[in-house]
Amino acid sequence: MKEAKEILDRAIGCAIIYEMNELPRRVSLNGARFPQMDEAEASRRPEKVFGIRPIVRSQNRDERPLDLVGVSEEIEKQGIFCRFLSHSNFISKRLYDLDDYTFLMNFKDGSLVLGVDALYVDCAVHDLYRQRAVQ
Repeated sequence: MKEAKEILDRAIGCAIIYEMNELPRRVSLNGARFPQMDEAEASRRPEKVFGIRPIVRSQNRDERPLDLVGVSEEIEKQGIFCRFLSHSNFISKRLYDLDDYTFLMNFKDGSLVLGVDALYVDCAVHDLYRQRAVQ
């Protein structure tokens, strides 16, 4: 508990898990389309987006669902910094040569990169387009 209190000033929220599940949970993001999704890949920029919220699905029907209401409300108020990619997380990682530590979430018909990773991935996207323009 002490470790969680030390990082709360740098995080929107956190979850304390007291018991491990036998079956895995899946956390995804859900929400409406936002303007960045309708732009061409090369003209997109990371930005704060509103209207996206986390959804938790569990394979164990007997398990009490995770309560992410507080996290959802905070994201609703403050937005989430992200960059949308036109391809799934798997294809985007290969296309832009992203390392295993860069986290992409499938979202709608593409994928989302959150936080600082959004800046890193944006640079990788523009590097690829610059390389293609030179060739």
